Amino acid sequence: MVWQFLILKQVQDDYATIVFMNKNLIIVPIACLMLFGAGCEQLSLNKTATVPTSTVQVQPAAPDAIPKQITIFVSNTCPHCAYVESQISGGQVDKALPIVYKEVSNDANMQAFVQTAQTCKLDMSLLGVPLLWNGTICYSGQDDIMTYIGQLMKIYEKNRSAN
Repeated sequence: MVWQFLILKQVQDDYATIVFMNKNLIIVPIACLMLFGAGCEQLSLNKTATVPTSTVQVQPAAPDAIPKQITIFVSNTCPHCAYVESQISGGQVDKALPIVYKEVSNDANMQAFVQTAQTCKLDMSLLGVPLLWNGTICYSGQDDIMTYIGQLMKIYEKNRSAN
């Protein structure tokens, strides 16, 4: 774990210098290094570390409508991603909600992942998967994602019973 931190620290130092020269060519490889070096979830040196609340946008109230599309960025080597996917597909949530999965090992999906994280103003040093984007807000980590999905399912059930 210490070597990951040292490599990450060097990458972060180099990142600041290199991005100034050519932002588009370096951001995807740096994000890949950070994402796959840590596995999944946010990068941390111990399992009890948490993401500072200022790095993640938090929705103050439960959603009142189902978004037109929900994108979940995942990695096929991430156990938290596998959990989220199994809960969504096992509970038939994927048939009720417009969910699209994007595997970040694909270059185009990685670029979309990085752009989404930047849009959400997430700290790039804490970036990880799974990450849900509803078009407005990012939800990072399996707990926040499953809480949000649960809120959306309540809306779905309410709308279905009203019809």
